[in-house]
Amino acid sequence: MKLEHYCKYIVLLVFVLCSVSSVNAGLRNETSRQGITYGCETTSRELSTDGAFAAAVARECGSLTPGTELKMDRTQVIQGQWNFSGAQAIANFANQHGQALYGHTLVRAKNIPGWVSTLSPAQRQTALIAHVQRTVTAFPQIRAWDVVTEALDGGGAWEATMGETYIDVAFRAARQVCGSCDLVLNDYNLETSASRRNAMLALLTRLRNRGVPVTAVGLEFHISGTINVEPVEDFIDRVNGMGIKVFFTELDVGSANDALV
Repeated sequence: MKLEHYCKYIVLLVFVLCSVSSVNAGLRNETSRQGITYGCETTSRELSTDGAFAAAVARECGSLTPGTELKMDRTQVIQGQWNFSGAQAIANFANQHGQALYGHTLVRAKNIPGWVSTLSPAQRQTALIAHVQRTVTAFPQIRAWDVVTEALDGGGAWEATMGETYIDVAFRAARQVCGSCDLVLNDYNLETSASRRNAMLALLTRLRNRGVPVTAVGLEFHISGTINVEPVEDFIDRVNGMGIKVFFTELDVGSANDALV
């Protein structure tokens, strides 16, 4: 899909925010009419302590993403002791307001609890599978998961013992318990770095050759400075050409001087 579609999306958001007549309709309704699901990242604390923010989220968002409360260092601080209370509070809010829930994130090197490093290689693989499957099955309403986030930066303790195949293990474990979910490989700076885009395409090729069930690539689309649209369009086309979707899992603009060209 051409990036102009997403540029129009950004323009639409600005228009809605600035238009008095459209504010009453809300971003949720306006973007839905464009065939776009607009959502935000949040935490259970924000929703429970900031009434104005919670009301805006309920009104404006068609989807919610737990910002931190599905990450392994929050859900399993101690091995085998699971805590989904924060993410469940967000899920309850989403259910109450007819919103979808997006799963972020099952595996990220920066969010591996310390106890994982004490395990043997076989135990680490078992722990990874258990973490992925317990988390996915706890939230059957989630139909799309960031299975691995920022793999291009390495997989930490998982990769130290399993090599790159920790990605395979995570995706296959997720697919075993959710046969129809979108399973996403999520990463950042793909909109700005040619070397990072090339590395992602090479990784996707290896994963596809091994039969790993990646169904989408997630772009953490951080607009900072001036971004040249054409290379990003080409990247999206090449990913789509592999039969893989592209999601904008994050979207933010650093300042008024930043732009897509």
